Amino acid sequence: MADTNPQGETVCHHVVYHGRVQGVGFRLTTTHIARNFPLDGYVKNMPNRTVEIVVRSDQATLEKFLKAVEDQFEGHIEKREIREASANECVEV
Repeated sequence: MADTNPQGETVCHHVVYHGRVQGVGFRLTTTHIARNFPLDGYVKNMPNRTVEIVVRSDQATLEKFLKAVEDQFEGHIEKREIREASANECVEV
């Protein structure tokens, strides 16, 4: 992931996972993983069978958190989309 923000600056990201990510405990497990990191956010199932995560953290924490999620769900995730979240998306965080 390219980081255009200074290391340590808190930013909000929107992440979407595609694959077999619903019905496998993805949300609950992701919530448990998140408790090990200094971040805020939410995770929810989307109608199109993807899972959306909006997370506010610094870049280093984000990368470690997403790696932990992806390691846990290896074989379930087919694709990850990530972008900086809009101000409206971060309101819920």
